[in-house]
Amino acid sequence: MSFTKFFGLNINLDKISENLNRYAHKENERQIKTYVREYQSKKVSPDYNEKEFLDSVESTYRGYVRTGREYGYKKAAENLEYFLDKSGPVRILDAAEVRKKDFIRDAEKSNRERFNRSFSKTEKLGSQLLKLKPGHSINLKDNWDYEIGLLPLKIITNLEPSRSHFLRGDLDEYLSSGTSFLKSEGNFTAKRHNNNISLEGIVTHRWEDLYDFETMKPFGAGAYALEEAGRAQNFNIHSQWQQRMNATMNLKNGKLVSRRITWQDIDEEQKNE
Repeated sequence: MSFTKFFGLNINLDKISENLNRYAHKENERQIKTYVREYQSKKVSPDYNEKEFLDSVESTYRGYVRTGREYGYKKAAENLEYFLDKSGPVRILDAAEVRKKDFIRDAEKSNRERFNRSFSKTEKLGSQLLKLKPGHSINLKDNWDYEIGLLPLKIITNLEPSRSHFLRGDLDEYLSSGTSFLKSEGNFTAKRHNNNISLEGIVTHRWEDLYDFETMKPFGAGAYALEEAGRAQNFNIHSQWQQRMNATMNLKNGKLVSRRITWQDIDEEQKNE
């Protein structure tokens, strides 16, 4: 069954797989999977030539890089090449480019809304604001994590499309990254003047993705063999940016009755100075 037809996506995954296999004969793929099973069970056959086998596997995966670039899957090709070249344990991506991704914008928006709700009267931080006495201030911390999915094994649940590259139809992202997280951590200072509370803080957003082949990824067996043999290296994909949150709140009869909350990118502030 075609995934395209089943999920209603505008891509033909069967065709993509066929194109990728132009550089990887089926016999070679079977050899890779057989070796990995033997390697894991420590039952490698006596006539096995490790160097020849790994040379063949690496050549196959270098072929995936060429094919990815040929068919427009730039991010997937770049990450696979970084893995094969053992370019380092961390790959830092430009925050401005990362924030162009739909799923990152969705994640950031969700975490901002969670911070906004944190200061309502029914939430933990809101209850601390209600206890604040006139003329006093308090430092507060809060954090939220947003999970971004790969191929949803939870497909029977109500997984949001924004949390799955596959359901969004973004094959390049699907091939280039796995389950990742946007982690947002905020540090705030709240001050009370009479019945008015002003709040200011910095929220640091960090996108983190471990690029490895421990989870379900296409063509994972050979990559695992290369990594185990020290001929490829897993790495972390990382990007970070900050926003300033400002809020004003009013107290009436011991309740927070109105709020005004604004968000500003730190780099935008610096440009305007």
